[in-house]
Amino acid sequence: MNRRFLLPLLLVLCLTGCRAKEEPSEPDPPETEVSSSAETAEDTAPTETETRPPSIAERVKEMQKTEDTYLYDECGVLTEEVKQQYNQYLAWLGSTRLLRAAVLVTGDLGGKPASEFAQTWYQKLYGKGANGFLVLINNDTMQDVIYCEGDCRSWIGDTSMAMAQATPLLVEGSYAEAFDVLLPVGERVPAGLSDLSGTLTEDQVRELSAAQTEGCFAVVVNSVPAGEIPDDTPEGKQLAAYAEAVRTRTGSHTVLVADVKQKRCAVAGEAPEKLTAGLQKTLKEKDACETIRQFYKAMQ
Repeated sequence: MNRRFLLPLLLVLCLTGCRAKEEPSEPDPPETEVSSSAETAEDTAPTETETRPPSIAERVKEMQKTEDTYLYDECGVLTEEVKQQYNQYLAWLGSTRLLRAAVLVTGDLGGKPASEFAQTWYQKLYGKGANGFLVLINNDTMQDVIYCEGDCRSWIGDTSMAMAQATPLLVEGSYAEAFDVLLPVGERVPAGLSDLSGTLTEDQVRELSAAQTEGCFAVVVNSVPAGEIPDDTPEGKQLAAYAEAVRTRTGSHTVLVADVKQKRCAVAGEAPEKLTAGLQKTLKEKDACETIRQFYKAMQ
């Protein structure tokens, strides 16, 4: 939704609201008896706070501050507090879901369409084939975009509703409130497991994510993603190097990387003796889903 089209509408609504306040009000209706006020209040008390997911502020409250940058404010419209909080949240998405996520607030697209600019900027930041998304806050042509790349696209899906909810907030300049709406689309991606190979079904991913052993992370690949390890890493050590890189990114105790193309596994971090050999045998004889099940079970 383009913010330029929405601004006149909001101005009309605002003026209409002001005129409505000047009209004489109807007399208040007679008071009616309310019985059992304490019970009524208790019965109708909202339960949303008991079931809603944690807010972004709650997510990042106990996190150690990241030194990496995921939020880029080229327009200088964000406070340091806002930048720090949402930068921290993007780091949290990366560590729990292995996403390369970022936010860019810019006032110059260089004449490019917003979607093309977002794709080019994201790939320049993370490389082609990365798994993640970019929220482009476009203060140039006012056409904001959520650009997704990699496996996360199928999980994040349609973002039009989130964008529609965020657009009025962006028109008002309420960037933090807009981020509260836009950035949690990343939480649609299951945590603790990343299938970069497209081997697992959606049901298998959900099942395995729900069964994840705390402190463990599993990744399924067809090959080591480009740009994730040094270019001079010997071929025979690339899978192990990638597993260690994932362990560092996610802060996990133990990481399994299963290469379904070569039928090889690598485990980084704390693990039982001979676990890697057992997992590799399972991958060759069965499949990636059973291999991850065995990994989680062994790490319980």
